[in-house]
Amino acid sequence: MSKYSLDKQAFESSRFATPYLCFAKAAGVRGTIERYKKASAASSNTESVSEANTQFYQQESSKLRRQIRDIQNLNRHILGEALSSLSLKELKNLESRLEKGLSRVRSRKKDMM
Repeated sequence: MSKYSLDKQAFESSRFATPYLCFAKAAGVRGTIERYKKASAASSNTESVSEANTQFYQQESSKLRRQIRDIQNLNRHILGEALSSLSLKELKNLESRLEKGLSRVRSRKKDMM
């Protein structure tokens, strides 16, 4: 899967997500860049750089796939789908987050009227 398709999938998955997820993604990107810089600096010859790059991108690809899956699951939960896998504590947390979001929507709507 290409970087573009992973980014596009992450964007599509996060359309309905809270701003928190956007900040988390930005922080994750910064962390990814820092880890890449460290991995590149640690390698001294071109062969080990190439090998380090391959390993780095495989790890990052795996992390991004996991993040995409988690964001997709969160979106399903926000939409009221796939709730059977959630514990009571997770359901209460989701309910609280939805109520806070709904409160912000109502407040914004009231401000616009």
